[in-house]
Amino acid sequence: MDIGGKEERPRILKTGGMYSRRAAAHAKKSEYALGVADLVRALLRPGLDATAQDRLFATLEDQLNKAESHRSAAAQDGDLSELFDALDMEDSGLDNKDVDLKFLKRAYRDLSVKYHPDKNEAAAARFNRIRDAYEVLSDPMKTMLYDTGGLETVRKYEGGGSDLERTDGEEVQIFVTLEDVYVGTTRKQNVHRRVVCRSCRLHPELKRCQRCSRCPGEKEMRIRWLNQHQYTEEEHETPSKEKCIQTTDELEVGIERGMMVGERVHFPHMANQLPKKIAGDFQVAVKIKDHHLFKRMGNDLVVVVQVSLFEALLGFQRELVHLDGHVVKFGMDQGTVLKPGSGLEIDGEGMPLREDPTTFGRLIVQFQIEFPEAIPLTAADALEAALRGTGLGPKPAAVTRSIKQKRSEL
Repeated sequence: MDIGGKEERPRILKTGGMYSRRAAAHAKKSEYALGVADLVRALLRPGLDATAQDRLFATLEDQLNKAESHRSAAAQDGDLSELFDALDMEDSGLDNKDVDLKFLKRAYRDLSVKYHPDKNEAAAARFNRIRDAYEVLSDPMKTMLYDTGGLETVRKYEGGGSDLERTDGEEVQIFVTLEDVYVGTTRKQNVHRRVVCRSCRLHPELKRCQRCSRCPGEKEMRIRWLNQHQYTEEEHETPSKEKCIQTTDELEVGIERGMMVGERVHFPHMANQLPKKIAGDFQVAVKIKDHHLFKRMGNDLVVVVQVSLFEALLGFQRELVHLDGHVVKFGMDQGTVLKPGSGLEIDGEGMPLREDPTTFGRLIVQFQIEFPEAIPLTAADALEAALRGTGLGPKPAAVTRSIKQKRSEL
């Protein structure tokens, strides 16, 4: 009663009949809330006789019934203004972005407390309207389906959507580094898509609707008879009543630790929209670039380390800067000879496991021994003496023959 429209005439009138006539004028414009408010004002006037009171109550009941019928019809037609009205909100008409969820949650919380049946049994119907409106407006997919197909289409979607068609999904690829999947990060990805303009079919006067164009029509195959015995099938398009617009949304793609090549990040219902259809999913396939030092093998990392012949014989120490910057130390103690083809496994220094990022695979170090191209003659004598001193002198000249060779000679 305390809220009126911008074009509403002064609310303080002289007689109950004047309130009643203004209520009738509001009803003709389907402004039932304003009409009911005027009838209540008329009933609250002092000195009202019984006959006038009965007449006003009858008119009030009629207005309430018409209001309920209007809401029911709006629900079938998909008029979102009824949902905004249930939550005491107003559609700004400025853009086609999703409803402001923070403001929506606050409005729902306040109204659901105020009209909860536990506090006011008479407000149960209003509470149900508030709850239903919130369920639709808080879900962009439900909002679009309600807008284009009414409450019945929303119910089909809530039932699993098997009776509803889906638009084609879309997939793009992004390339990330091995460091990205080791530490985890996010990437920005733009998605260009067609969305159905909110409420433009029923309220084309909204500012945002001036930028919209007609949605693609429904396509179906029809038979066209060529003669009495022959026919052909042709694709026919029925123009759509809805309006659409091309938008660009920026998505935040989460690159989780331990992701594998080809894994996909899903964004439900972010593909192109069409009226009365469930929008397909937008997917981002993750591709991992080759690393200049590390090679990934499942959850393990492989690194090739060059060591000199001197180090292979006399030991060495190495420091390896890992993918996140921490240093891994390893090596061979003096007195231990590193043989060709040898390697080293270090537990817990591989890739984080996808299912448990606090657990890591192995770091496999493969050693490659660098042999000199030639030995200077000035150093040959000293090297020979050192090798002979360790028992690594030359082998006997005779080559042992195999048993098979001996038998063949007999």
